[in-house]
Amino acid sequence: MTPSSALSEKKLRTLAGTAVELLEESRRMLMESGTPADLYLRKTFRLRRCLGSRDRHFITEAVFAFYRWALWISKALPENASTEKCLLAAFAAEGIRPPAWDLWCGDDPEPGERIFRLSAPEERFEAFTGVPVSSRDMLPEWMLPLLAPGAETEYLPYLKSRPPVWIRIQHDAESVFREFEKTTIGFSGDDRLPQAFRLSHHAKINLQLLESFRAGRFEIQDFSSQCIGAACMAKPGSLWWDVCAGGGGKTLLLASAGARVIAGDIRESCLEEIRRRAARGGFSNIRVLPREEAEKRMFDGVLVDAPCSSSGRWRRNPEARLTMSRERVDELCRIQRSILDSVCSRVKPGGLLVYGTCSVFDCENRGTAEHFLSAHPEFEPCPFPFAGKEQWCLQSFPSDADCDGGFRAVFRRKEGPNL
Repeated sequence: MTPSSALSEKKLRTLAGTAVELLEESRRMLMESGTPADLYLRKTFRLRRCLGSRDRHFITEAVFAFYRWALWISKALPENASTEKCLLAAFAAEGIRPPAWDLWCGDDPEPGERIFRLSAPEERFEAFTGVPVSSRDMLPEWMLPLLAPGAETEYLPYLKSRPPVWIRIQHDAESVFREFEKTTIGFSGDDRLPQAFRLSHHAKINLQLLESFRAGRFEIQDFSSQCIGAACMAKPGSLWWDVCAGGGGKTLLLASAGARVIAGDIRESCLEEIRRRAARGGFSNIRVLPREEAEKRMFDGVLVDAPCSSSGRWRRNPEARLTMSRERVDELCRIQRSILDSVCSRVKPGGLLVYGTCSVFDCENRGTAEHFLSAHPEFEPCPFPFAGKEQWCLQSFPSDADCDGGFRAVFRRKEGPNL
């Protein structure tokens, strides 16, 4: 063994040990405080400057591989299984043989390349663990009855794959495309949403450092999230209230349509993010106001992108499946209904109230929408056009565009002297 190969082995052992250490710490933080894996890793990487880009990539891949297959692992391996064993099972399902594979195998018999010649995650996982699994095992059993119709085939299988990145062009599309081509970022459009583009071949490129992003020419926004723009049907000059604006993605979407938008959120950090994004995009038609100020106005449209389970985004945050409870889902349904009840009076007669989630649970989606209609006869379903059809509510799944899952429903406030 040459000195360089010895150093390489030492480096590999150190990196493999670091991946195990950070995964164990991430699991502890998740269970104790609900810290998402991506947030934990961002903070950790800022503190550990010694970790290079390749190190960070390997660690991130290991952590998310574990969380993606965690429920399969809990079914197949004993509770006291080593973290190394869990990672081997995760990478077997993933179909990736990591550099640390042999190290993590230790004295166990080498399973060989036969596992990675199998095509399906279920096959590879069973070949490694000896335990059969299915798409239904990707979620806790109590969640399965909550899924919206169609989720069995249009959502569950997609939890086994990573989602792509989607962007929304805000202006100067040709400049964006030129920069993408120059930096070898692949992209493809979708006829249903002309400003939506799916990216590929960009894993080693920080999109937020691109000139087009810094100039506000595009925003990173999933296809499913962009669908709410079609539901809002916002007209230039109309006045909208984005009640739960979060980081402002849908605020910017409304503003891009020419609407005047008042954005609000109970989190001050979100309001600062909206201000930054509005300034970057050059939007002068966005105002950030506290709720008590917004409630003094009447609006052509009110958007409630409500707090939810985020189950439609669990391809991006697979660890969230491990901490969600039925009690929390029921609580979220109550919160959603309460928000709709409290803001619907701010919609002008003839105006629109748009409700959205990033959930695939029927109780949060159509259940909440139908509950609202039964409690508010002054509103009626309002069909909106999308993909050549008109419907007043739309449940999307990852199968629709290799995207997140989500829901949107549109209500119109009736006009008349007694309403």
